[in-house]
Amino acid sequence: DNPCRVVIVKSKSLHSLARRLHHAQKVISGSQSIIEERGTSIIAAVGVEQYRQTIPFVVRKGDVCCEVGCHLGTSTVLIDEAASNSGKADVDQPMTSAGGCIGLDIGTSIIRSAKQKYPMVSFEVGNG
Repeated sequence: DNPCRVVIVKSKSLHSLARRLHHAQKVISGSQSIIEERGTSIIAAVGVEQYRQTIPFVVRKGDVCCEVGCHLGTSTVLIDEAASNSGKADVDQPMTSAGGCIGLDIGTSIIRSAKQKYPMVSFEVGNG
């Protein structure tokens, strides 16, 4: 009946990962900044609204992004627009110096719907 409250892990890799973890609200408010020298940053957001609010603070023009668990692609489009140097999504434009975002989800029907709704963005089924 009692869910696990704490997990303790002895791992140097996990410890170094913790230094790259940022709370979305602190990034949005400006009280925490992304430090580039630490490698890839991980932003922890609570809910879709906060998740989307972080996009202008962390995604730069020219970034190549992958949204895992994209569902119907609404946030993927926002990320793609923020990262794309052309200013708008273009599925035929390779994601290199042009930047952009690909959406991944395990649901075949969800990805089919995302492709129909947003044909200008790349979506793929990723199941393993």
